[in-house]
Amino acid sequence: MELLRHKASTKDIDLVVDEEDVLELAKAMRSIGLIVDERKRDGPIVQDTKDGIFVDLFGGQICGKMVLTKGMEARSHAIDISSKARLHAISKEDIFLLKSMTERDRDTDEMFTLYRDGIDGEVVLEECDLQDGDCIREDRRIYTAFLAEKLKEMERRHGIQITWKKKAIELAEAKMLDRTIYRLVESKRAMKQLDMAIAIDIPDMGDLPRRRLKAMVEAGYIIRGEDGSYIVARQAKRAE
Repeated sequence: MELLRHKASTKDIDLVVDEEDVLELAKAMRSIGLIVDERKRDGPIVQDTKDGIFVDLFGGQICGKMVLTKGMEARSHAIDISSKARLHAISKEDIFLLKSMTERDRDTDEMFTLYRDGIDGEVVLEECDLQDGDCIREDRRIYTAFLAEKLKEMERRHGIQITWKKKAIELAEAKMLDRTIYRLVESKRAMKQLDMAIAIDIPDMGDLPRRRLKAMVEAGYIIRGEDGSYIVARQAKRAE
């Protein structure tokens, strides 16, 4: 945020490097007199006692949430801090997305600052979708849902309308519904078409559950047998 001139100064710096380089960089920082605390689960914290600056070192994954992707690297811009050192600052869109995954109240206001400065909502949504990974089968957070809630909060707090908020909400609802359907089929082992129709008859969602079920069959998450029953793909593989 400071590099984008949205903060006069900062006392916290997030530095992401390849996982195998974290300890080596921490060692180098310790050698020049900085205090390194390696007890933090996500990565060491480096403190410059003279200026009171804290540096969080992350190995490929930021705060146990976002993974540093090729897209993020491509959108970053280089900053030469000396003749021998160069940093790459991530884009406004990626900072916006990262802040949407936290629970700190001030991050919502900083998201608004970035939004007001102008960001590409499609880039944010595409990266968020990528960060979600296989959230249907795996027990992991659906970050698109976090993003959608932060966008709602931004609108309430600042009296604005975010044109791409609706798409974020629709993506989040589809992913959460897909996970619900997947786990329902997985727990029942096999469900007849009629049983499935009753199970996913969710009020106020119209035919969306049935459309998502069809999409999951087409995507290969769920298999529909000749008898009309449904089973998750990995269960079918185990039975072979």
